[in-house]
Amino acid sequence: MRGHVGKFSTIKKILSVTVSVLVIAALFVQFGTRDVLNRIVQFRILDYGVVLGLLVVNFLVVSFRLRVALGQFGFRVSNATALKASVAGYAVGHFVIQLVGNLVGRQLILRRHGVSPTALGVLSTYERVVLLFASAILALTGLFVTFGWARSFDLLNALPVGQIAVVSIIAMATVFIFGRSRYDQVLIKLSVSPRTALLVLQMFGITLLAQFFVLSAFAVLIAFMHMGNFLQWFAAAAIISFAASIPISVNGWGIRELASVFALSPLGVQPSDAIAISVVIGICSTFVVFLFLPVLMGEKASSYSRVALHHSPSPVSPGDVERVGAYFLGLTTAILVFFQAHLEIGKGVVNVNLADPVALTGLAVFAMHWIGQRSLPTWRMTFVTPWLLVVTGVLVISFFLGVARIGVTQWALANRMMGWVVILGYMATGAMTAYLTGNHGFRRLLEAVVVAGAVVVASNCIVRQAIALWSSNVSLPFNFEGWSGNRNAFSLQLLMGLACALTVMPARVRAGKDYWLTGATGALLAGVWLTQSRAGFIAFAAIALFAFLREEKECRKFMLHSLAWGGMFLFVLAALEFASELASTFSDRAGTFSELAGIFSRNRILRAPTVAPEYDSLRWATLSGGIALWLEHPWFGAGLGTYFANSAAEVGRSIVIHSTPIWLLAETGVLGAVGIVSGFAGLFWVSLKRRAPSSRLLVYILLVFAIFSLVHEMMYQRIFWLLLGGALAVATRESVSR
Repeated sequence: MRGHVGKFSTIKKILSVTVSVLVIAALFVQFGTRDVLNRIVQFRILDYGVVLGLLVVNFLVVSFRLRVALGQFGFRVSNATALKASVAGYAVGHFVIQLVGNLVGRQLILRRHGVSPTALGVLSTYERVVLLFASAILALTGLFVTFGWARSFDLLNALPVGQIAVVSIIAMATVFIFGRSRYDQVLIKLSVSPRTALLVLQMFGITLLAQFFVLSAFAVLIAFMHMGNFLQWFAAAAIISFAASIPISVNGWGIRELASVFALSPLGVQPSDAIAISVVIGICSTFVVFLFLPVLMGEKASSYSRVALHHSPSPVSPGDVERVGAYFLGLTTAILVFFQAHLEIGKGVVNVNLADPVALTGLAVFAMHWIGQRSLPTWRMTFVTPWLLVVTGVLVISFFLGVARIGVTQWALANRMMGWVVILGYMATGAMTAYLTGNHGFRRLLEAVVVAGAVVVASNCIVRQAIALWSSNVSLPFNFEGWSGNRNAFSLQLLMGLACALTVMPARVRAGKDYWLTGATGALLAGVWLTQSRAGFIAFAAIALFAFLREEKECRKFMLHSLAWGGMFLFVLAALEFASELASTFSDRAGTFSELAGIFSRNRILRAPTVAPEYDSLRWATLSGGIALWLEHPWFGAGLGTYFANSAAEVGRSIVIHSTPIWLLAETGVLGAVGIVSGFAGLFWVSLKRRAPSSRLLVYILLVFAIFSLVHEMMYQRIFWLLLGGALAVATRESVSR
């Protein structure tokens, strides 16, 4: 087990460091390595001394914040212990993904003081959320100061942050309003109280103080350029600091340099000078961490004490903290997984999901939990861990085969290799939720997926109707794709929600509380229709057929009622669009029957699925190209990224193979494809013979996944792996309970 964990950590280290180095190298080459180095050596000794002093104070404040957070969670540690944990966390974070490394490093120290991996994961997420809000407020202020109101709003409109924030909050509130139990009410009472608000404000104030010293360090170096004024220095520094805090690189390297060029250009700072400022901050930050390394010497195991959360009469047990933490991690991931952005980096596109940081936290917690247990993870089926090792091994071997043939490509490194680490995070988060919270927590995670999907569908419909009625200058996207960036991916998400609804339905029917579940499922089905995904229609037909043939009468009744609700949802949307078209077309005259028929036929809600012929021909071209590539390298494949790198020359644009099995054959060969696909087949076959709710969920999600994967590349769909991990771990929890 330890050997595997070490190998896994080494892979993450290589991937993270490589991405950061590539970004920095690209910037140096583009803007002149000599100019950047010349500017770095031109800073005065006094500048370096002041920057180091400010960053040392910042580090001490951050360590104090960790001690305060631990106290709020019921763990009493000394300032020295908090400092040691901070040093260990940032030291490890310099060599792996920052968020994961920070968590692992802290755990090395705090485990000796009774802090469990799950409790630390929740605490770190709490810190991250407070830091995110504090730095986001400062960054927004800096954006308006630096770029002005008009330009700032244009930049913000490129990513609908406001819409995503509002919808995610509504989804979270709806999850707790509908279907909440006594367990949820206790959690809400514990989490939402005046005492809790004061504790959060305390953390917020400490975080603002820490941010002040970081921004001051940037301001000292920007002032050396004699550009702008005091307010503009801090405004630009706030933008840079916010970007560097996003946990997608090694200690902010690469992202910080890109943000520096962006934020300092309005002040007249040359790109080479901006990169130099960022590099100096990064070097000094690293130096500060290593400056504190001697405090780790002589750390010994010691007894620990706990105080009650919120000064309650009796102490809170570590198990309570773990269960509450896993519960909130699972619900947060289930809601945020619907929000995704596509970022262009270099010549490729990387998918970034708002739930990725939470999933990476879940991965670290999962790994540390089982390392602490000194055993391999336990699953419903014994072959799951060996199968995951096989999948990881296949991807690693195929990656290096691709490097040998075409070199390192961004698509293979970021999307496939680093993407697999993120995928394992989603699976681990689902598994930890089910394992630590049992049936109730896992059922609430499934209900969160249903409700979040329904809220996303409803909010998108409202936004589209509002734009159509009152903002004629704003063009509507043709496809109905939510915030997934792709209508087929959104359709798969909604059908995963349908699988969750069918799994939790019997319990809700027995409790007489299935009315909201029926309405939410109806919204999901309406969303599937609006996506106009042909694969989605086929997958829904397969689920419906399976449910009608295999499930009990109450399931068939539930499906019919949900279809009725979905039909009414679509009818209202079609009527609104029809009325709007009538009002705009015949505002000053009467219309003819043929004109009315034309408006009816153009109604986007009622239209039949249509796809431009060139898109189908492009898909067929990827399939034939993938098969040809497989025939050239039948056993081991051509290596990860080979087809994507050559697709522009073959079909006129960079594109993936639109079939997961063919992609696996082309780039991992027969041996790799069989190793991966056989695991999915085994999961489906075993689940098909069982009648437990978790087995029902596995059958549904594997059925949807298989149908979509035949005509699309769906291997890395996050929501599938989140549910897969939970379904495979829940039976272990049930058996332990028994």
